[in-house]
Amino acid sequence: MTKRRRVNAALPKYVYLNRNWYVYRQYMGKVNGKSVFAPDVKLVKAGSSTAEIFKAYDDLSKQDDVSSLRWMLNEYNSSSKFLSLGWKSQKEYEMYLRDIVATPMRGGKAWGDMPLKSITKRHIRNYLDNYKGGKHPTAANHRVQFLKAAWNWAEERHDQVPANPCLGVKLNKTPPRTRYVTQKEFYAFQSLTGSVYIPLFMELAYLCRARWSEVASLKVSDCTEEGIRLMRKKGSISEITAWNPRLSAVVSRCKEFNKNAPVPIAGAYLLHDGKGLPIKQQAFLSAWRRTMNKWSGEHFTFHDLKAAGYSDQKKQEAGHRSPRMHDVYNRKLQIVEPAE
Repeated sequence: MTKRRRVNAALPKYVYLNRNWYVYRQYMGKVNGKSVFAPDVKLVKAGSSTAEIFKAYDDLSKQDDVSSLRWMLNEYNSSSKFLSLGWKSQKEYEMYLRDIVATPMRGGKAWGDMPLKSITKRHIRNYLDNYKGGKHPTAANHRVQFLKAAWNWAEERHDQVPANPCLGVKLNKTPPRTRYVTQKEFYAFQSLTGSVYIPLFMELAYLCRARWSEVASLKVSDCTEEGIRLMRKKGSISEITAWNPRLSAVVSRCKEFNKNAPVPIAGAYLLHDGKGLPIKQQAFLSAWRRTMNKWSGEHFTFHDLKAAGYSDQKKQEAGHRSPRMHDVYNRKLQIVEPAE
């Protein structure tokens, strides 16, 4: 394949001569340290004047400004809504955007080039059925959920955005997660980590049946006389988890961790770095992956610890508003009497 080459430094950014065409290839960021680009978009044939190249580039930009899927997703990923998300969610959304806009269509075009008005429910259904050969139904669901959220956001803000074609399209059926982390596995994993704060996060997630972000957001002021006040996210009901010896012990250990760090104006976090700021999710995930690479047992996620705590709790409470969530988080098999 002929390598793209830049023949004129005065050309617009990401415009190259590729064989017999000047093409535009949008930079989409980096994945695993490597630059990723969207598929080539042909502008004008080789031999065209600089003015003709700029006109074609401007026409493409104008098209993207008002009608294409790429424009809409870029708008969403530049919005205050996107910036309010956590680091992990932002990285996932950036990856979803790259995957969606680069999806090939018939005729050599990519999804990102499609006018919004041309995208139908059938396109969404085909994407769900055929993403990576249909072998990754959960990954396809995640991308369509992102597309649905971005479309809803844009439809409320831009008159040129048509009705959301994702609405009413059923996601792929995926098997429920059933991984139950035993206490033996719990302590064995803790013993492998070289991180000081991973065991503390694990204890709080298990005892409070909490997400990572909820643990990271805990402050010293959340330690009340009754117990730990947990402000749940994603619409769940907040609560206070009553003290027991194990919870009291881990909170004492948290207070000793980086105890000489300055206290931010916003208040002291229960778990913080040397500057008194919350532990960054990126740093935590790197330490978690290093430990998981040493783990010889069946892999599990940090979120599985919430399910383990919920499964082991007698009343099984975790702020859920829907009874359906009981089946999602109850991972422990019930012991029943045999038939007589």
